[in-house]
Amino acid sequence: MTKEAFQYLLVIVLLTMITVSFGALSFDLINVYFPDIAGNACSYDGCTGSINGSLAVLIIAFPVFVKLWQIIQRDIVADKEKANLRVRTVLLYLAIFISGIVLIADLITLVSGWLNGSLTAQFIFKVIIVMAVAGMTFSYFRNELKQSSGSTRRLIGWTSIVLAVLAVVIGVWTSAPWEAHARKIDQMRIDNLQMIQSQIVSIFWTSKARLPMSLGELTDSVSGFTAPRDPETNLPYEYKLTGARSFSLCAVFTIETKGPSKNTRAIPAGTNSMDTWFHGAGKSCFERTIDPDIYLPKIR
Repeated sequence: MTKEAFQYLLVIVLLTMITVSFGALSFDLINVYFPDIAGNACSYDGCTGSINGSLAVLIIAFPVFVKLWQIIQRDIVADKEKANLRVRTVLLYLAIFISGIVLIADLITLVSGWLNGSLTAQFIFKVIIVMAVAGMTFSYFRNELKQSSGSTRRLIGWTSIVLAVLAVVIGVWTSAPWEAHARKIDQMRIDNLQMIQSQIVSIFWTSKARLPMSLGELTDSVSGFTAPRDPETNLPYEYKLTGARSFSLCAVFTIETKGPSKNTRAIPAGTNSMDTWFHGAGKSCFERTIDPDIYLPKIR
């Protein structure tokens, strides 16, 4: 009895984790491939962290759930009385209850979005996902409680496995973990360029009313600033003075930035928005022109 209780409790926990993670992963993938410009569209890079978290849960929890359920089913085949255990009935009803709560919460979120004007392809696909997950969960465990035809349960079980594997494959392809290290280094390059740009505009230009001839002029023994170098090659970034108030910063990137912004709204000043730092693979340059009415040199 104790063994079965812990088995079914673990089933409930795993089922909850899988249902929530599958829904979150599906929603993120829909946000990536069917962006809604009127909402908070999730860019490729912006969703990666969430996608990876859901993938990790599915990759570990789903096989454990399948294996544990196979063990439980084998025990029932060997001892028919185990199909009528009270703990089994209670916890299977609990599984249906939790699935219902997840369904209701997701539907409330979706309907709230619809009432706010999100009647888009995103909304339609998300409704389909929620209804499919809830429908399969309810049908499977209802048939399990009624001990109805095994063929129906097998069909739902195999459909669930196929959908989970498909979601994981698409998620892994979208997240591209084999590129993760290169992307982190490229992000370090962007951070370095932003730091250099800030030093040029906010410190050098405002204090001297001119642009530096080279990055070496930015070195400040008092503040301790030294222009950062490429994290991989240790070479200095390329800086070009293109005019009295304009310059360019260049770096060599490993991976192309994916998911270009489709944001049509204004970008507040000082946000360091990534919309101004999209780049391809290889050498990319970023042209900047200073507006002296915005960045006023200090009057001495």
